[in-house]
Amino acid sequence: MSNVEDNQKIGTIVGGALSSGLEVRLDSDYSVENLYVGDGITIEGREKRYFGIISDMMLQSSDSSIRSLPPNSSDFFVTSILSGTSAFTILKISLQLAVSLDTNIDEFDKLSLDNISFGPATTLPPHFSPVYRATSKDYTEIFGSEDENHGWIGTPKGRDAEVKINLDLEQLIKRSNGVFGKTGTGKTFLTRVLLSEIIKKDLGVNLIFDMHRDYSDSVNDESGKKINSLKQIFPSKVEVMSLGKSLNKGQVRPDAEIMVSYNDLEVQDIEILSETLNLTSAGLLAAHALDRTYGDKWLGLFLNMEPSEDKENPNSLSAAAERTGQLYTVLHTLWRRLEILKKFEFLQQNPAEESIKRIFTSLERGKHVILDFGTHQSNETAYILVTSLITRRIYERWAEQDNQLVIAIEEAHKFLNSEVASQTIFGTIAREMRKWKVTLLVVDQRPSGIDAEVLSQLGTKFIHQLEDNRDIDSILAGSSRDLRSVVSTLAPKQQALVIGHSLPMPVVIDVRSNDTLANFINPDKTPNEITNIERDNDDLFGEKK
Repeated sequence: MSNVEDNQKIGTIVGGALSSGLEVRLDSDYSVENLYVGDGITIEGREKRYFGIISDMMLQSSDSSIRSLPPNSSDFFVTSILSGTSAFTILKISLQLAVSLDTNIDEFDKLSLDNISFGPATTLPPHFSPVYRATSKDYTEIFGSEDENHGWIGTPKGRDAEVKINLDLEQLIKRSNGVFGKTGTGKTFLTRVLLSEIIKKDLGVNLIFDMHRDYSDSVNDESGKKINSLKQIFPSKVEVMSLGKSLNKGQVRPDAEIMVSYNDLEVQDIEILSETLNLTSAGLLAAHALDRTYGDKWLGLFLNMEPSEDKENPNSLSAAAERTGQLYTVLHTLWRRLEILKKFEFLQQNPAEESIKRIFTSLERGKHVILDFGTHQSNETAYILVTSLITRRIYERWAEQDNQLVIAIEEAHKFLNSEVASQTIFGTIAREMRKWKVTLLVVDQRPSGIDAEVLSQLGTKFIHQLEDNRDIDSILAGSSRDLRSVVSTLAPKQQALVIGHSLPMPVVIDVRSNDTLANFINPDKTPNEITNIERDNDDLFGEKK
């Protein structure tokens, strides 16, 4: 856009505060319709240059009669006189960064990147400081260029494809992160981009629990274009494992079938199913009593008991009640609600192979593992149970590993709500952050359902459109209040506000797509390398038409 790249002045600082945002009076010759909430701006102070984002726009007037008796909109002469004088636009700016100007150089644009030291904006530009819309050079100075540690995730909202936002992936994977947004906003697509960048740059290994088969097999987007799976894009780096028998349909053949032993399940794996299976607190206490009495085999033995009050039958629930000191009615209710687990063919008494060891070995070798839930896709009980079990067992073994492990889970509020977060392995990982080189990538449509402490520990948040005020309040807790209006103006699809430690300042992005392929290719690449990049990019984002 020409009005971006020529560094045209758009307004002047007229007031505001560091806590609530600055106020900018828009120049009369600059159209407010060329700006967006979330747009990047720069401010030239006397000693510093400032960077921020537009958090709101307001139409104001200095003459009260304009409100009660506005001019006829068809009278161009009158409206043009009033516009910019009695009637004007005020921009609210959320100030983010500041950089000291080199007083020996007249023009900031002559500074090299090596001379720039960014920091949080802890002071204000003086009154009447000129304000500019951020240029592509400004974005490059702030977000850097793509390299072995930085990955391109999109372009600033409303900008041309040449303007790129690069994420510090090395910093990203050191802490747990979250992708949030209501259904249909593009959470899964952005998650694919993040996972793909981690895989491509070999910065760690991913363990992906694929509830809906969004990552393990090819899918079609809303326009009908085929998007290949991570396995098809990176066949030598990714392994797909199917929970139980794999589905016959699909283009990706699983590398292994995962079976789970009843002996692997602990009471905490059952506790996390409390909401899903409507388990009572008395039932969970009974489960602990069964575990103490029967040991590791308690669940398999319990589910094979007969629901009988015959105390003489050693395999009856009544006999178990006697041994554990629990009420028969409590055991019987627990048995009925856990009976659904017997329908899962992947749960076995003595599996032929220790599947969790198989997953661990692949991760240890640097392979990225996708667990495809196959015939159990969209089965909430199976997803919660298996994801909890495998995560706990892998976490226990990962302490001696040097490689960073990122565990991606969907429906995160099921694992991290305030009732269970303190008791589950996921709450432990989120709170301990990078202690054991294991972090989470949580994907969810209901951030208000996640424990507030866990949300506060997330390093970077990718926020798509949200409508529920509770969700917006939860996800922005601890952030600038100005960002609330930014979230409310996000597009319904493929647009997100990104905030957190893996980038210098908040930014609204249009998520990267294959339409920006020209920027993805390094001009130093050979023709063969460019062809391979084009093919990989088409695989990931669908072929360009």
